[in-house]
Amino acid sequence: EIKPKNKNLLFFKGNSMSEQKKDEESIKCYDKVLSIDPKHVGALNNKGNALSRLKKHQESIECYDKAIQIDPKYTKAQNNKADSLADLRKHEESIVCYDKSLEIDPKNVYALHGKGRTLIEQKKYEESIVCYDKVLEIEPDNTNALFNMSVGLRNQEKYEESIVYLNKVLTIDPKDIVSLINKGNALGKLKKYEESIVCYDKVTEIDPDNTDARNNKGLSLTRLKKYEESIVCYDKVLKIKPHHFQTLNNKSWTLCKL
Repeated sequence: EIKPKNKNLLFFKGNSMSEQKKDEESIKCYDKVLSIDPKHVGALNNKGNALSRLKKHQESIECYDKAIQIDPKYTKAQNNKADSLADLRKHEESIVCYDKSLEIDPKNVYALHGKGRTLIEQKKYEESIVCYDKVLEIEPDNTNALFNMSVGLRNQEKYEESIVYLNKVLTIDPKDIVSLINKGNALGKLKKYEESIVCYDKVTEIDPDNTDARNNKGLSLTRLKKYEESIVCYDKVLKIKPHHFQTLNNKSWTLCKL
């Protein structure tokens, strides 16, 4: 007879394998746990997570469904099922799962965040902002929520409001490259080209090979009619990525202005 402690050791071994990204091996451990205790919701959930990382989303959903059937209030499985459905582009079904999780725990930040992200995928930006507002009521410094709030606002062409949230991210993490680039892009949309260049320069101080920042700086310089300086930016991009299509086009267009 297998003692219960062996079940626990196998479960922890499975978790350890997952942390090492050895998902096939972790699944074997969870299967052994489930042969001892078929109702072990932690093993079902974590097996689902391993299958999801292996892109076996339908199989992962089957694991989450079993866990939910055993414990309908197990929000981790609801959230993870929602994630797998989102990965399968089944956005409406995904939101149903996040909503079920939120019925159990209205302050479940993971579910609010996942629902917001899925709504952005559906281009339902106003609804996504409602989710991130709720996250920020619970965790005012949640940088993922602040950033995604800026994305929802940007996609509604509310660039000034978007910058407010990007600034909050950058107050917490001044070296957040994506936020710096997005802020530069938003400033460009507002025709504040000099300010946008400051953002792109900060990016290249952190990451000299960042082609997005160099290309976008070139665009801002072109808008300022500083054509020779913009060509310098494009040439730096093309040294790093000689076939960068957008930069080749931008350089060609700028050369016509000289």
